[in-house]
Amino acid sequence: MKKAKSVIYAIVMMVLISACTGRPASNDSSLSQGGNEKISEETDDPDLTVDRENSPDRISEQEEQKTIQQEEQNEGGQAESKAEQQAERQEEQKAEQIVEQTDEEEVMNELILSIGDRNISVEWEDNESVDALKDLAGSGIEINMSMYGGFEQVGSLGTSLPSNDSQTTTSPGDIVLYSGNQIVIFYGSNSWAYTRLGKINGLTDKELEELLGNGNVSIVLGNNAR
Repeated sequence: MKKAKSVIYAIVMMVLISACTGRPASNDSSLSQGGNEKISEETDDPDLTVDRENSPDRISEQEEQKTIQQEEQNEGGQAESKAEQQAERQEEQKAEQIVEQTDEEEVMNELILSIGDRNISVEWEDNESVDALKDLAGSGIEINMSMYGGFEQVGSLGTSLPSNDSQTTTSPGDIVLYSGNQIVIFYGSNSWAYTRLGKINGLTDKELEELLGNGNVSIVLGNNAR
């Protein structure tokens, strides 16, 4: 009985001591470990990561990257625009060269008429007779003309050209092909079957009569007519 009381007394004392001193050391260790785990958990907290992403330094870095990307895109767009402009300019230059070349070819292939020492402006027809006349004229052929009927000058070409005669009433300045092998220049009017070759520009009826109606003339046809 005395031994039982001693045991009870010891238990009571342990309880009192525990109440006065707090939790056992083993419990304090557990609490400390739990605290560390809590700190670790707080460190890995997604909210804390978000706060770091939204920090002023991080935002400034992101804005700088966006600015660099935008500048690179702008530079790329400007380079592409310059390349397109250069390509367009090259195409324009090619087109200009083609036009210039065409103009030069037309000038070289232009049939020029001179009467005496005077170059005459002529609007030539677009037909095979004029094409053949250009080939025949080459660098220049001289044709002796004769007055006829008081309204025309006529001269032999020395060869026949393709013709497409139709009944025609001429007027001053008309140039026609007659019988396939004669060229006729009018300073008056006549009705006959002719193939039209062209018409003199820039001279009045009176000027044409003064040029062609005062005796026989010589004409030169060609690219280098004098």
